[in-house]
Amino acid sequence: MPDNPAASPETSAPRASSQPAFWDERYRAHDRLFGTDPDPFLADALRRLPSGSSVLDVGGGDGRNTLPLAHKHGFEVTVLDFAPHALDTAMAYASAQGCTATALHADVRTWAPQRRYDAAVVAFVQLLPAERPRLYDQLREAVRPGGAIIGLWFRDGHGGDAYDRIGPSKSDRYLNEREIRDAFAADTVHICAAVDRTVQQGPVLRGHAALLQVQVKRAR
Repeated sequence: MPDNPAASPETSAPRASSQPAFWDERYRAHDRLFGTDPDPFLADALRRLPSGSSVLDVGGGDGRNTLPLAHKHGFEVTVLDFAPHALDTAMAYASAQGCTATALHADVRTWAPQRRYDAAVVAFVQLLPAERPRLYDQLREAVRPGGAIIGLWFRDGHGGDAYDRIGPSKSDRYLNEREIRDAFAADTVHICAAVDRTVQQGPVLRGHAALLQVQVKRAR
């Protein structure tokens, strides 16, 4: 990891994979790029929310982690992403399933919340170290006091030989437990667990991974 993330070459010349056009093309080329089933950790956390909760899916793509549960639990889901085709797919799915859902076309790196939700979900949003503090602040701002922030990230060590080559290829995209506990020190961190398990979300995210599973209760 560079000593000064702000001086990283990617900061001045971003990788194609950090840009909306890259992901929009991938969502156009592959129907349901990351599959149709929610991640089991996220699904379990969402099922514990009260019926009718408002849920913000941050960097949610086609809503794979939230929309499959929305109709059954009466969730009001807002899917935030910077890839228009992913949002189109999410809204088509929501309409077909009779879900209450809204598309929010925005980049998580520059987005500013306009309202508060009962919960926010963020899964595999791979930001640089200098970009992540703003995301944590925005998550806290977007969730009402007493609400839930549910997160899933690749963690430090994922690039080692024990894990499959999925997710980010550079270690500066990996998180650690201390970063999360510091970012949400004013809240109650119910879960901040380093786990090794298989990820099965479509052809892109499939393999053995080092993950950080997070659930935070916003301070009242």
